[in-house]
Amino acid sequence: MPLGYQVVFRAEDDRILAPDVGRRRAWSRALLEHGGPHGLFGFGLGDTHGHAVLACERPAVSRFIHDLRSSLRSRLGVRLVDPSVRSIDDTWHAENALGYVHRQDVHHGVGADPFREGTSLPDLLGLRPRGLWLAERVRALLPRVKRTDLLAHWGIEGLEPAFCLRQLADAGAAAIAVSRLGGRGADVVQARRACVAAAPRDLSAADLAAALGVATRTVRHCRGEPADPTLVRAVRLQMGLRALVAPPEQGTFVRDGATFDYSHASV
Repeated sequence: MPLGYQVVFRAEDDRILAPDVGRRRAWSRALLEHGGPHGLFGFGLGDTHGHAVLACERPAVSRFIHDLRSSLRSRLGVRLVDPSVRSIDDTWHAENALGYVHRQDVHHGVGADPFREGTSLPDLLGLRPRGLWLAERVRALLPRVKRTDLLAHWGIEGLEPAFCLRQLADAGAAAIAVSRLGGRGADVVQARRACVAAAPRDLSAADLAAALGVATRTVRHCRGEPADPTLVRAVRLQMGLRALVAPPEQGTFVRDGATFDYSHASV
């Protein structure tokens, strides 16, 4: 009996599945919401297709496909053809499949997703707390896969928290896999609190409010409420990632322990 299965999704018209960051995050939310009960342990997104790797029996794969196709049609506005399903024969095969799905963007020469938001890498490395269960599953299923191996899938050797005011709002949105921190949803409210908590205390409420696109009183309210430490760390890791792979014009990054003249901070 196979250890699991690799599923490859394509649109009926072979269009690009998620051509912008918002839809890449929507793809990831869908995978995380539907993959848990069906043995999902990794996923990735190329241009015209996406991959999911599952440690389960064949009937669970069929249920996963049914649920995900319906969800992606709603979230991405695409109809998917019947996906191809390939067996994963053993642990060695599963390790290689995980690395393969994480590198889809580079493998196909697209380069459209430098932060790997359409993959499970942010979940496995603490940048997206809603998918922390994936890290636990990979540790149990593939104990030889280490943090350094996952960082290598990203093409980096290390990852540390950082801070950049210009990137704060997007880092918060990425940490909860939404296109932007708009609205009053519970996860957005928590992400805003985490963004405020991730910022240095000497940064003015006005600068933070401008960066997050909210009123100054909202920032003051966030400062008076507890923030989820796991989400705070995820936001700061998102900025740490951007410090490594973002182009220079994306903003000035501050490593932990460094100093920064916040009087020159700008959104």
